[in-house]
Amino acid sequence: MYLGCRHNPTKDVEALSRASSLAAGPGLVGHDSRVETAQNQRLSELPRTLVSKEKSMKRLVLISGITVVALVAAGLTINARADRRQANLRADLRGLNETPPTTSRAQATFRATLDPDAQTITFTLDFQNLTAAPGAAHVHFGPPRVNGGVMFFFCGGGGKPACPTTTSGTVTGTVAAADIVGPAAQGVTAGDFADAVRAIATGNAYANMHTATFPGGEIRGLVRASGLDRDGDDDRDDD
Repeated sequence: MYLGCRHNPTKDVEALSRASSLAAGPGLVGHDSRVETAQNQRLSELPRTLVSKEKSMKRLVLISGITVVALVAAGLTINARADRRQANLRADLRGLNETPPTTSRAQATFRATLDPDAQTITFTLDFQNLTAAPGAAHVHFGPPRVNGGVMFFFCGGGGKPACPTTTSGTVTGTVAAADIVGPAAQGVTAGDFADAVRAIATGNAYANMHTATFPGGEIRGLVRASGLDRDGDDDRDDD
């Protein structure tokens, strides 16, 4: 009877594995382990680096945005402060507003911007259907239904150009302190821009157009102001 030894493949594999480990040596195994550990550490740190850079970029964008908004707001504030110092003036001139009234069908509109700081009144006077070409157009110192002296001219006197030679037209220009002519009899001295503005602010100024047909005034209108208090100052807060 034959008694042979049976071959065990599993033991052969284990033996080969031990042999390979011994051949590699402990030094090489440790080296590979350290390299792999370092690589894994670098890979694990990469997301944190990217996140940190992303946060830095977001902070930079946020700071830049805040700076732009602040600059724009500062510019708007400066412009708002400049604009709010100006007041708007207007008057609608009609024959029935004259003292005494006239039957003239003519009409005119006066619109202006008053700048108290620059001491200027920049105006536009549009008129239609006068009975004759205007000889003079100006602003008087007086309340409704009361005649007063002339404070400044649009045309036809006071250093301003002659009025248009037509019965309808437009007059534009700027009134400065040097254009204030009085009236001295009512306490307004020549060049006193503040007194003229105060008269306008308190409802004591009217625009008037004179023609050969109505030398005392053909059409008239009270000058109204928005943006001024009764002292002639800006009626809005400085804050």
